[in-house]
Amino acid sequence: MEKICKKFNIALTLFLVMFFLFKVNYSVEANDKVVKAQKTWTIKLNMKVDPSTVKDNVTVIDEKCNTIPAEVYLWKLDEKFIIIDAPKEEYDSNKIYYIVLNKGLKSIYGDNLNKRMVYKFYVEDKEADFLYNKIETGLKHHVNKVYIRPEEQEKALKIAKKVVENHKGKTEVTDIGIGENLNDKTSWISFQYDIKTFWGYCEENEFVTINLNSRIMPVGEFNFLNVNSNIPGSKITYDVKDKNILSIDENGNIRALNAGKTFIYVNYSYRGTYKSYSIPIEVINNK
Repeated sequence: MEKICKKFNIALTLFLVMFFLFKVNYSVEANDKVVKAQKTWTIKLNMKVDPSTVKDNVTVIDEKCNTIPAEVYLWKLDEKFIIIDAPKEEYDSNKIYYIVLNKGLKSIYGDNLNKRMVYKFYVEDKEADFLYNKIETGLKHHVNKVYIRPEEQEKALKIAKKVVENHKGKTEVTDIGIGENLNDKTSWISFQYDIKTFWGYCEENEFVTINLNSRIMPVGEFNFLNVNSNIPGSKITYDVKDKNILSIDENGNIRALNAGKTFIYVNYSYRGTYKSYSIPIEVINNK
């Protein structure tokens, strides 16, 4: 019974717990873990570790089996814990690494691992993480353009779609696009918001009325979009995404030209701020 109690097991923890028993061939297949480049790992054991066995038997390696200069040490307050600090230069973004526990790791009782244990982790794409936060901030503030570098366009568009999906029901986005490059260093992701967002996020103390008789118009029909603001100095203009389907003038007079689906854009400016909101419109052949 005493011998059983002295068996040395190990748990690698960060939202995920794995147990490895010393002197027993026991393993758990772990899912890959995505972490930040500055990640510090904690290995928790149920017994104190022989400190002389830590340095040579707990390592971090990359996919080419190169040893990473991570700092490995026992926690002074409790020698059941092994700490693995990230290297000073951090882990490389978008790379796979492995924590390796060799058989030479021992408890203070002299028990050692019977089997080499390996835990795989993946370092997140720092650029993608930065873009996600940047685009999400723009979406929360209902801006129409989030500026990016031209080489980020493809990645940023995928991330923007993910951000919109994650905020579905909170912010109604009707269209996501990529802008023309302003220069060699600047492009943007554009958002168009549903008119429901316009109602909810106008200026403080401002009352905005929107009146459109129908969102379905037969070809040849005229309609009037009435958008009013009670704030002096604010300006509202109109545009349409597909001008072959609808035409709209500066007074909000709409004419249905050809069958199809498009968006009317309500462009709003006030004290240097600019926002654009969209109304989905379908034009049908009424025959």
